[in-house]
Amino acid sequence: EGGMTAEERFWWAARAPLVTSPSSAVGVESAVPETGRFSVETLDDVRKIHGVVALHLRDGRFSEAVGVLAASLLPALASGGLSGGGGTDGDGALRLSLAGMTLRNIGTIQLWAGSYERAADSFGRAAADSSAVGNGSTEGGTFDETSSLNLRGLSMFSLEKYSDANKSFLKSLAIMQRHREREQAQSVEDRQRPHKFAAGKTLNNVSCAFFEMGYYKSACRALHRSLLVYMSDDLECGYPNLVFDAGREDLPEGKFPSLTDIMNGLKTREMEIDHVPLEFELDVAITFANLAYLLVKRKKFSAAAVCLAEAASLQKRVFGHDHSIRLSTMESLAFVNIKMHRYDRALRVFEDMLRLEENKIATSNLYHLTIAKLLGNMSYVYLKMRKLSAALACLRGVIANQEASLPPGDESIEQTRNFMADIEAQLRNEQDGGGSQDAAE
Repeated sequence: EGGMTAEERFWWAARAPLVTSPSSAVGVESAVPETGRFSVETLDDVRKIHGVVALHLRDGRFSEAVGVLAASLLPALASGGLSGGGGTDGDGALRLSLAGMTLRNIGTIQLWAGSYERAADSFGRAAADSSAVGNGSTEGGTFDETSSLNLRGLSMFSLEKYSDANKSFLKSLAIMQRHREREQAQSVEDRQRPHKFAAGKTLNNVSCAFFEMGYYKSACRALHRSLLVYMSDDLECGYPNLVFDAGREDLPEGKFPSLTDIMNGLKTREMEIDHVPLEFELDVAITFANLAYLLVKRKKFSAAAVCLAEAASLQKRVFGHDHSIRLSTMESLAFVNIKMHRYDRALRVFEDMLRLEENKIATSNLYHLTIAKLLGNMSYVYLKMRKLSAALACLRGVIANQEASLPPGDESIEQTRNFMADIEAQLRNEQDGGGSQDAAE
């Protein structure tokens, strides 16, 4: 700690991770003390409190952990009676910032425990404390306030109070927008790139809240802006305004690029940047998948297919080519193609999925059921195309995999046999009809 002021030592001690191993906790025994209230006068007392909280969390005692923070650390920060290594902490802004951090820790524990109402209250108080620290004029104050508001929004979302959740998300975006405007005076090198990831994720949260409230167009707009945030370095339109009127259901004409332009921007970024952070790819993949779901709800299947194809491509780089999340996205893409009567494209997707699944080791019932499901989907497409023989061949594969993984009397096996019997009857009728026609000629 040489060379650090008392204020700096106090700051970094309080900023230390809340959950630490018992062996690293200073002055804390391996057993949790029975007393629920601690004397907090010095920096060492703060460290001891964090150590005790860590032990409570280790044992799953969430309410006790919250009690220690709320009954001991918060009152000490409010009273300003702490001393850091011999000096007195007289910085009110610092104490407010530390109080906000403690409230976020409390809220996070309450969130883990499922106490969403209390968590929302804690995060709301933390946001108020962070706002009071320079009114968001500093980088740390901006981050603390926006993160507190986002966490409050997530708590309200868990309570199914979607309107209140969205108010928190939108307020967080407004703060980010103000920070972004101040940032414009800085050089490109000095700007905070992580800011765009926070804004993109928050816009996804906004979209989820709009969706739950039934505002599908507004939900799409939020995701559209999220993509623009991620692509802002590559698109000529630049960084979008994060604050928008939820009541307006349509994007202003000519102001934002089309989905195709965004896709081209993404591909340009892939070609020009050697290293794209994994988190970036995952966030964009999630955004595309969410947007596709909304577009399907609005029956915009062509745009949804574009989004799903790009999501699957990004997921391949993030998770691998045969991860269950990517396969689920591919399945959605196939069904969207079916909705548009693009049966050949749907079959190609199902065939790709089948090859990926068949490369796995066939040792589990889940494997056989997955293959059966894929073959059943392919049979459905062939029926749509009136290719009865191909549909029947797929169903034979379905029944083989079902019999290898299900009990003999399972209802699914009987259902598949009935489907096969229907198709065989249709094939016989077609053959009989063709033979009668030949005889007449």
